[in-house]
Amino acid sequence: MSEELMKQIGANVRPEDYVPRYLNQAIQFTGEDMGSDKAMMIALLYILIVIIAFVFGITMSSTVSREANVIGTLLASGFRWGELFRHYMAAPLCVTAAGAIVGNILGYTVFRIVCAGMYYGSYSLPTYVTLWNGEAFFLTTVIPLLLMGAVSGVVLWWKLRLLPLRFLRRDIAGSGRRRALRLPVMIPFFGRFRVRVILQNISNYMILLVGILFANLLLMFGLLLPSVLAHHQEEMEQNMLCPYQYILRPPLGIENEERRLEGLLAMLYFCRMVETDQESAEKFSAWTLNTPDGVYKSEEVLLYGIDKDSRYISLEADGDAVYISSAYADKFGIGPGDTVTLKEPYEDTRYSFTVTGVYDYNGALALFMGRKYLNKVFDLDTDYFGGYFSDTEIRDIDSEYIGTVIDLDALTKISRQLMVSMGNMMYMVDGFAIVMFVAIMYLLSKIIIEKNAQSISMAKILGYTDGEIMRLYILPTLFVTVFFLIATMPVEYGVMVYIFRMIMMNSISGWIPLYVDPVIYVKMFFLGLLACGAVTALEYRRVGRVPMGEALKNVE
Repeated sequence: MSEELMKQIGANVRPEDYVPRYLNQAIQFTGEDMGSDKAMMIALLYILIVIIAFVFGITMSSTVSREANVIGTLLASGFRWGELFRHYMAAPLCVTAAGAIVGNILGYTVFRIVCAGMYYGSYSLPTYVTLWNGEAFFLTTVIPLLLMGAVSGVVLWWKLRLLPLRFLRRDIAGSGRRRALRLPVMIPFFGRFRVRVILQNISNYMILLVGILFANLLLMFGLLLPSVLAHHQEEMEQNMLCPYQYILRPPLGIENEERRLEGLLAMLYFCRMVETDQESAEKFSAWTLNTPDGVYKSEEVLLYGIDKDSRYISLEADGDAVYISSAYADKFGIGPGDTVTLKEPYEDTRYSFTVTGVYDYNGALALFMGRKYLNKVFDLDTDYFGGYFSDTEIRDIDSEYIGTVIDLDALTKISRQLMVSMGNMMYMVDGFAIVMFVAIMYLLSKIIIEKNAQSISMAKILGYTDGEIMRLYILPTLFVTVFFLIATMPVEYGVMVYIFRMIMMNSISGWIPLYVDPVIYVKMFFLGLLACGAVTALEYRRVGRVPMGEALKNVE
C-alpha cells in the first residue's frame, strides 16, 4: 500500500522523504523497548514465583511437623482429614491473597511512579494514563494464587496422609530409624557432632541448596545486566568497523518504473551529489533484508558489499563468498557451510546465502560480501554504492542524502537505553534477592533448631553454654551454606546463559553477548556471607530462648 501511494504521489510531485508508520521510530521504538523490558520482568517474575512457592512449601512442612501432636489428637478425636486440610490451607492462601491485593494497590500507586520515572528519563513522552491490565493481573495475582494452592496442597497431602498414631508419636519422617554412621575417632568431638547434625538434617540442607540456588540466581540476574551492558559498550569501542559509517539515501523518485527517464536523471544527479573528497572515505554497497518470521521475531540484517582490497574490513570477498558477523553467528547458532535465508522487508521475496566464514563484529546482525556480487544479486548497476566507511566525519555531502550515520553512539544505543530504563530496577532486584536469601536461610535454621530443641535443652542442663551450642547446631548450617554458595555458582551461570539467550532471542533486536565479570561472583559470595551473619545473629538469640524444661517433654 505504501508503494502504491508513493507512485500516485510521485506522478505529481517529487517527494524528498517518506516515512511510513512501521518505520517511524518516533511511533514504534518506545513500545518495542518497553516490550523488551516486559520480557525481562516476566523472566524475573517466574523466578520469584518459584522462590515464593518454595518458601511456602518449607513453612507448611515445618508447621505440620511442629504441630504433629495436635494433629494426631484432633484426628483421634474424630476430626476429618478434609477439615484439617482446609484449616492449614487457609493460612497460605489468605497470606498470598493479602499480598496480591497489597501488591496490586502498590503497583497502581507507588511503584507506577517509579516505573514511569524510568521511562520519562529515557523518552520525551506525553502524559500517560494508568489503565488496569488484565494480563498483569493474571501473571502477578492469579498464577501465584494457583501456584501457592498447588504447592501447599501437595505438601499437606503428603504430610497428612499418615495415621493418627504416627502423629501422636511424632513419627512423621516417613521412614524408620537408621543406624548411625560410624565416624573416625580421630575427628574431635565437636567435629563429629557437627557432622551428625548435618547428616540428621540432610533433607533440610537439600532444601537449603535449592533455596540458595534460586536466591543467587535472582541476585545474579540483578548484578549481571549492568555488567553486561558496560562490557558491551567497551567491546563496541574496540570492535567497530570504522569510526563512521554513512548509509546514503537516494531520492524516492529513482525507483519510479512509470517515469524511467526522470528516475535515471535523478540517479545520475544523486551519484554526483554524494561524491566526497574525504581521503579516508571508502565506498561500499548496502542493502537491508529481514530474517524470516518464525519462532523468533523478524530482525533487520544489514548487507555490506565491500571492495576486494578494503582498508576497513579484512576479508577475501571474492566471487560469491559471504561472511556473517559474529553477532549473527552467536544469536542464531550459524557457522561456515550453513545457509541463511533472508527476505525483503514487508515482501515475500527471499534470498539464500551459503556462509563462507564468520567475521568478528558484534555491532550488528550483518552479512559481508563482495561489492560486485551484492550489486549483481539485487540487480544494481555494477558501480553502484550505498555508503562510505570513513575515519573522520564527512562534511561535503548534503545531509538530505545521508540516511544513517553509524558511529559509537549509534552502536551502543541499545545498551545505553537498557541501562537507563532497567538500571534502577536491577538494584531493587538485588535487594529483593538478599531478602529472599535471608528468609530462606532463617526458615531452615529455625526448623533445625526446633527439630533439635530437646537436644539443645539437654545440652543446657549438662552445662553447655549458648556459644558452645551455637558451635554444635548453627555453625554446621553456616559451613554448609558457604559450601553451597560456591558449589551452585556454575549451575547458576548455566541457567543464566539460557535465560539471557531467551530474552535476547525473543525481545531485543541485535545481539549483546553475555559477559559475567568475575567480580560478580565475589559480590554474590560476600553478600551471601553477610546474609549468613545476620541469620546467625538471629539464631543465637533463638538458641538462648530454648528452655531447659524442653528436655522433659516428649520423652520416649
